Parts: sequence; structure tokens; C-alpha cells
Amino acid sequence: MKLLLILTLLLLPLPASSKQENNYVPEGYGCIWHDEFDGVNCGEKGCEINEEYWQFQNLNVNNERMLYTKRQCTDYPDNYNTCIRDGVLSIHARDEGKLIRCDDVHCADDFGWKCESGTGCADREEKYTSARIMTKNKFSAKYGYVEVAFRLPFARDGNSQSGLWPAFWMLDSTIDEGPSSCGGEPLDRSCENRWPIAGEVDILEHVSATPDLLFHNVHWDPGVNGPGWDHKSCDKRPSDVCSDGMGWGKRSDTGFKIDWREWNVIGIEWQENAITWMVNGRVNSTMDTTGEEELNRAMFPIMNLAVGGGMGGEVEIEDWSDAFLEFDYIRWYQKGAENKCGGGFQ
Repeated sequence: MKLLLILTLLLLPLPASSKQENNYVPEGYGCIWHDEFDGVNCGEKGCEINEEYWQFQNLNVNNERMLYTKRQCTDYPDNYNTCIRDGVLSIHARDEGKLIRCDDVHCADDFGWKCESGTGCADREEKYTSARIMTKNKFSAKYGYVEVAFRLPFARDGNSQSGLWPAFWMLDSTIDEGPSSCGGEPLDRSCENRWPIAGEVDILEHVSATPDLLFHNVHWDPGVNGPGWDHKSCDKRPSDVCSDGMGWGKRSDTGFKIDWREWNVIGIEWQENAITWMVNGRVNSTMDTTGEEELNRAMFPIMNLAVGGGMGGEVEIEDWSDAFLEFDYIRWYQKGAENKCGGGFQ
């Protein structure tokens, strides 16, 4: 039987400043991989993402309403979707003002995405653009403490509007999307798994229509009984108080508070039999993953800003100037590891 567990955790509004010298890492962990978003190929307009770490991806899932592009501020200063400036990565959603297709907006690679996959073709007519970056085949790891500092869309002017769905999450490195992990032909899927047999851990999800709430989801599938699955929404503390249903949309009746206008630090401690979510150093909840193979394989991180879709809701944005998600850093630690990241990290 497919299992899908949606965990909605209480995120407390503890203050967090940009470029934290990390005080939140569990004892005994060393940094094995990180990006401080200093960027590469820097110029007057900004810097590019480091493609030794990241790659762009375009696809079509969850009825989202944007095309994911590769437009960076270094080459597209007036209509970019990603930019690095002053050590901060920003992912920008844009209203293109008309229906466009991939040829019009320099879409990211779809890596052979099939039109019958997800909710349709990766190249299609849409009005909005944004970006999604991932580290598949560049970096993945099994277990550890994973952390980012982030600031949400509309946080700078404090006037949140409906329609954006920012996320920081991880996918099983055997997922049958993105570049092939099989080591042969670029689109060989013979060794890979469909979602959610390839598991997913959503560290951060947000709905801009309800800006002071954050959500966390876990998806996996033992593949016992075929395509049917259960839906559980865990939106109260303790996290085992669950109800049926996905809880898509604005979700104003669920979720918990965070100071969404400020920088915050969120992380998970991922161990063999448990996942623990932490916000600004505070432990919120732990999920038992004993025996769940899909949640005990190597995973890679993803950052994206979706427009609309099942969780993003109706797009009702009048002013797009603040419609962007920011990340100050990402750091991955493992227990007992030697620090390979330098700086003030453990």
C-alpha cells in the first residue's frame, strides 16, 4: 500500500540573522558539503550559480503554472529567474505578461520529461516563469544534518499575495527524472524508481496566501498494492494527530506560526530510523522511519519556487517586485565526519 505522510510542524518565530555561524548543528557532526552562495562568473549584475554543485531543471508536476528557466541575472539582467548577489541566492517568479513557451524564455533542460508524466508536458504555454535547481548526480548523501537559512517571498515589503509555493526538499537519488543515475545513456531509466517509490522529504514548504505558516511533507511508497495510496495531514502538535486528506490550497485552518518577514534557519537531522525537524535551533518533531527503505537511501537537495499548483493556490499577485525566495546558505553535515567546509563550521 502506498503511504504518504504529510507532517505540519510548529515553527517558532525565533530570530535568525543572515550568514549564521552555525550554533544549531547537533553535537558530533562535521560539515561534508555546503554552498555559501558566493557564486561564480561574477560581474556588475551579479553572479551565476556554481554548476559544479547545481543544475537547473524544467518539468510539469502538481498543476503548477510556470515554466522553469535557466535565466540568470548575469545574462538576463531585466528578466532573470535566479541571481546571486552579496552571498545570497534569490529565485524569482515572474509574470511574463503573455502566454509563452520554452523557446521564448530559455527553459531549463527537462531531461526527457514525457508529456504523460506528472501533469503534462514540460514545454507548454504558460504565463509565468521561475526556477528550480537540484544537485542530482553532483551531490547526494545518506543521513546527516541538513540546514538552510532562508527568507520567504514578499518578506521585504511585508505584503504577501496568493499564488507562490516555495520549497526546500530532498529526493531519492534513484528518482526517474533529471539526469540519469544509471551511468549509461543520458536518459537511461533502467536502474531508477518512480515517485514515490523513490522517496521525498520536504524540509520546507510554504503557501504565500498564508504567509505566517510553514509545512513539512514526507512521501514514500513500499509498492505493495500498486497505485493506490493513503493521504494523511498532520497539522497539529503532537505530530501524530493526523487526519485524512492532502490539505492542498491556502490551508488557513491548519499550519503553525513563523515570523515570515525575517531570516529563519531550518534543518533536519536525518538518521537511520528517524527524521527530526528543527527551526532556529528548536526541535519541533521527530518522525519514526524504521523499516521504510524509501526514506533510507541517499538523497539530493532541491530548491524551487513554484507558481500556483495544488498547494500554491490561485495566482492573485498584483506586484511581482518582491516575489522571490532567498537562501543564504545550505550546509550538509554527517555524524563523526571530518569538517571539509572550512570557515567557522563544525
